Amino acid sequence: MYSATLGSLFFPFFCNASRTSFSRPVQAMPKDFRVSITNPPGKEAYPIASFTWLLIPEEIADPEKGKAIVGFLNWMLSEGQHLAPALKYAPLPPEVVKMETTAIGQIQY
Repeated sequence: MYSATLGSLFFPFFCNASRTSFSRPVQAMPKDFRVSITNPPGKEAYPIASFTWLLIPEEIADPEKGKAIVGFLNWMLSEGQHLAPALKYAPLPPEVVKMETTAIGQIQY
């Protein structure tokens, strides 16, 4: 387990702390996903947290590439989430997965 010290507070670096970091910002996340989760409130929250961003065009000219990209994105939000803790990442909150799945459904190819 990794750890970091900030002032006199000890923050264990593991998935539960990152999940706590997501809680409030995710509740107010806009449809364009622009939200900051840095320095979230809460004793259990990890102060340096962020989502990983992917910029995917809404229209993909090559149908084969479009199908592959959409398939990969859907895998990331389903089976891929189970791999996150072993890689020291927190799985996405269900609310974010739902929003992302809706956005992926709008990709045209």
